[in-house]
Amino acid sequence: REIVSFSLPIFSTGVSAVVAADAPDLLKEILVTVGPAASSEAAIAEAFRDKTVGVRANTTAADWLSHGPLAKLDAVTIREVENHAAGLAGVASGEMAAYFADKAILLGVLRQTPPAGAPLIVSEASFTREPYALALPRSDEDLRLVVDRALSRLYRDGSILKLYERHFGKPSSEVLLFYTMIALPE
Repeated sequence: REIVSFSLPIFSTGVSAVVAADAPDLLKEILVTVGPAASSEAAIAEAFRDKTVGVRANTTAADWLSHGPLAKLDAVTIREVENHAAGLAGVASGEMAAYFADKAILLGVLRQTPPAGAPLIVSEASFTREPYALALPRSDEDLRLVVDRALSRLYRDGSILKLYERHFGKPSSEVLLFYTMIALPE
């Protein structure tokens, strides 16, 4: 904000995880359904004991992993990969127990080029919150208002949901709520 201004948020994602569909139940409860075990340090330690997880280097997911709950565990190995396809392939082949990245990226890569091997599932939740917005000139409030009004119309009339579905699949209730809450009233 020191350099540019921003529109209303246009998208919200966050760090999420992918695991094999046949992953151990405890790992799926912690990463996919985010059940009661996800709040237990002992359960998390057990689920990740002697496991390797992947992340793309120099991403917000890598930063979250290096400072998050898994960073405290001695028995988990965090492997940096060069691209998302390699991370997903590592999970599909069984080399990694999980792969972490922005949920939107995970859904997009899986939709376009699913890796060979075990079927994969994406976490229902995101472990961080990362809103995206359009960058605008800092001193042009008239332009910002025009952009925000146009975005709000897309959100209110549902056009944004068609775009979302085309790229990421059926919008969740969280996505529907996000666009309902963000839109400016007329």
